[in-house]
Amino acid sequence: MVRVLQQRAGCCFTAAAAQRGSSSAHKQRALRRAARRLKTVVASSQLDAPFPHDGLSQPSWRPVINYTAVSLLLCNVHRNTFSVLLPQISAQLALSPSAAGAVQAGNLLAYLAGQLPSGRLADTLSGTRVLVVGLFLWSAATAATALPCLTGLAGAVPAAAASGAQLALLLLLLGARGLMGLASAAAMPCVTSISAQLVPASERGSAVSFVYACFNAGGVLGLALVPPLAMALGLPGAFIATGAAGLAWAAYGAATLPSKPADAKQQEQQQQELQQPASGDKQQQQQQGWRLPQLSAASWQQLAVLCYAHAVMGYGFFILQNWIPMYLASVGGQGLAVTGGLSSIPWLAATLVGPLAGQAADRLIRGGRSTLSVRRLMQAVCFLGCAASVVPLAVTPQPGIALAVACLTASLALYSFSHSGFHSYLQDVAAGNAGVVYGITNTCSIAAGIAGNLVTGCVVEASGSYGAVFVLFAALNLSAALAFNVFTSTNKVEF
Repeated sequence: MVRVLQQRAGCCFTAAAAQRGSSSAHKQRALRRAARRLKTVVASSQLDAPFPHDGLSQPSWRPVINYTAVSLLLCNVHRNTFSVLLPQISAQLALSPSAAGAVQAGNLLAYLAGQLPSGRLADTLSGTRVLVVGLFLWSAATAATALPCLTGLAGAVPAAAASGAQLALLLLLLGARGLMGLASAAAMPCVTSISAQLVPASERGSAVSFVYACFNAGGVLGLALVPPLAMALGLPGAFIATGAAGLAWAAYGAATLPSKPADAKQQEQQQQELQQPASGDKQQQQQQGWRLPQLSAASWQQLAVLCYAHAVMGYGFFILQNWIPMYLASVGGQGLAVTGGLSSIPWLAATLVGPLAGQAADRLIRGGRSTLSVRRLMQAVCFLGCAASVVPLAVTPQPGIALAVACLTASLALYSFSHSGFHSYLQDVAAGNAGVVYGITNTCSIAAGIAGNLVTGCVVEASGSYGAVFVLFAALNLSAALAFNVFTSTNKVEF
């Protein structure tokens, strides 16, 4: 492939030089045009070209993807450990719904703050290395959440009044959740950077869907296993046990995982051979440092619609992740074990449906469909399906537990189409800047999630109902479906 691209570049240069004559200035201009055309050819070739391997063993990106998948599983276990135990923590610390929403929003605010730095570090250093460090830190923060839940401290807190001791415990809880949010900010940008750099487009839908299926499986495990674990070990024991599992996996990754797999090294060497920038370009890149690259008007439009789509996805996702246990408890779920088990069903559906959607997307691409048109199709299923799924909950004054579980299960199952839609699409169009671009869009997603948690807490506290929450959820998804299909481009855009 390298030789073919070099021949194309030679043809570009020869044709341009023949048109402009033999003067030195004309040759330099022709060389610059040829270099730009070569860069376009290389970029478009990389979109679908598989990484070479010996054919007898799995490509070297596969173990990295497997480790990343388990890391995201643990991340969601840690998130849902807190979510499923939130009703008990709220009762123990006498938290109102708005105060519980503020705790969740504080976690997301710290998560937001870490997005751009994590994405930049993943792109410039190593996605695997940044992921391992982040995993260690967020696991330690999860274990530290046990401190405000210790029986001896919490038992001294009056159940009704907002005493000084209660405020101190609340601040301790906010600190632990804030640290968890800041450290876990590395997870998604690292996944995006690793996949964009290592996995070919014809396998990306399946790979990304597998990673996020494991993430959803972490939600299932957290919601189903943490309640009996908490009943056996107490609230502090549940946080310590799940945090310890993450610390062990981080230690394993630090000891065995290469910081840069062989496939990435080979691709990087080819890019250095084919895309040597001019001295002026090198100086501009050095001066640019941590600033974003210059974007064309079309790229700004692309980035804007990606940010809006991700914001809508984040608004709904974080509401569902943080409020499903409390919502099911409000419509008839009784007891910690029952609520946790019912809350795990939607995440189990997402775990099963996501990989099937990814395989379907890859088959469409291998069958000749345009890669980006397949991404748009998958994302349309996500947005429209999520909107339709919650309509019964929005229009029914008192939905039963069965209807609630069925609608939430359908919503999260269809949401998983975004893994082979939006997420794979972003990696297709962002290329080597995927970590940074994801950091930008995920910042919008988390900001919307923070707003969603605050709005949900205030609406539920004021009205005692979730109906208005689901109405807004459906309206936002409909608007995002329209924007994504109208304004995204089917051509590769370099950020």
